[in-house]
This record gives sequence, C-alpha cells and structure tokens, in this order.
Amino acid sequence: MFNFNLFKLRKTYLFFFIILNILHYNTLLSQDTSLIVADPMIKSAFGLYDYSDIKKVNFEVIVWGGVINPGKYIVPEGTTLIDIISYSGIKSSEKLFGDIKLLRPKKGFNSISSNEVKSFNLEKIFLKDQNSYSIDNLLLQPGDMLIFKFEPEKTFFDYVKDVLLFVTPIASLAALIITITRTN
Repeated sequence: MFNFNLFKLRKTYLFFFIILNILHYNTLLSQDTSLIVADPMIKSAFGLYDYSDIKKVNFEVIVWGGVINPGKYIVPEGTTLIDIISYSGIKSSEKLFGDIKLLRPKKGFNSISSNEVKSFNLEKIFLKDQNSYSIDNLLLQPGDMLIFKFEPEKTFFDYVKDVLLFVTPIASLAALIITITRTN
C-alpha cells in the first residue's frame, strides 16, 4: 500500500513537471521577435562566416592574415572595407593595419595581376596626435581578397623585453642564493 501511494505521488510530481515545462516552453515561443533587425551571424564551418542578408544580393569575400577570424565571408552588397575588418576581428596591434592589401580578380578569370592589387594604410587612425584623416572605405565586390600582415615587425625594445623575460627570474634566483649562502 505504501508503494502504491509513493508511485501515485511520483506520477503527480511528474505530471506537474511536464505541465511546468510546457508552460515555460510556450513562454519562450511567445516572446516578441519583431525587434530582431537581422539574422545573427552563422558560422557554418571552420573558416566560413555567413553575414548574408536575404533582402540583398550576397557574395563571398576572403580574409587572410593576422586577424582573429580569417576565412571566407558571405556578405551582402554594400559591405565596405571597414565592415569586413570589423567582422574578421581586430587584434591588439595597430601595426597590422599599416599595409592591408585588397586583391580584386578580373571577372571570368582565375588569375590576379599586380595592377589589381590595392594597398590601404589604416594605421593613421590609431595615432594619438592625429585629429583628422581621410580613409578610402571601399565597397567590396564578389571574389575580393583582403590580406593583412601576420605580425608586426619587432622593434629593438621588443627584443629587449623578450630577453628580460628570461634573464630577470634567473638573476633574482641567483641573488637569492647568494644572499642565503652569505647569511649562513
């Protein structure tokens, strides 16, 4: 008799659990989705990013080099150079923006010649003493390829910093050992 009541009690809890989950699920479905302006970015595969807009013509752009998310981007018409830089993720060094190359293949051909390569220098945006500047925010076309530097060139101080990372702990350990041996 006790097991029967326990079973009945479990059925009641199970019933209420199912009802509460259904109500919660219906509440999630009833939220106002009309405020969503565009579909979220879909990453459909490694290195493929979909920013397409169903109301516009979409095309592919390739981004290589020292950005956080290199790969192929599906973007709508009207996408600019600054847009694709923002999509691909900016690393912390402004030196990567010193030489951005835009390779634009000829229509119908699979080869790229040197006269179809445009270079951009966006490094001046990050200068502290620069108050005004002009940027060519070019509209991208199907098949465009953007190439960034992989890493900025190291300066003398970068090499000094790298050496000090190894020398400082060794010097500190040596000083500690000398201090301990002299006090004994």
